[in-house]
Amino acid sequence: MQCPTCQSASLTLRPKRLAFYPVAGVTVIGWRLATLHQASAAREYGCNACGAVFSRRSAAARLALGLLLLAIFTLVLYVFLLASVLLLSL
Repeated sequence: MQCPTCQSASLTLRPKRLAFYPVAGVTVIGWRLATLHQASAAREYGCNACGAVFSRRSAAARLALGLLLLAIFTLVLYVFLLASVLLLSL
């Protein structure tokens, strides 16, 4: 991997900053989605040559992001189908 600014290969991986979820947020979205959200976060890199900071997602983070989006789409589809069934039964 190279720095997008100066093309240097001298990079430092910065520590991952994890956001803390409020209890209400985890209660609403569930711990599985919260874990997938944390896993899908991009990692930050710092260039030792020019000092630029940039981020990239790993393959595992892209997979977690895809699973997160699939889970959200499935939940929305389920709610839509459930609402349509309830409306048709009236």
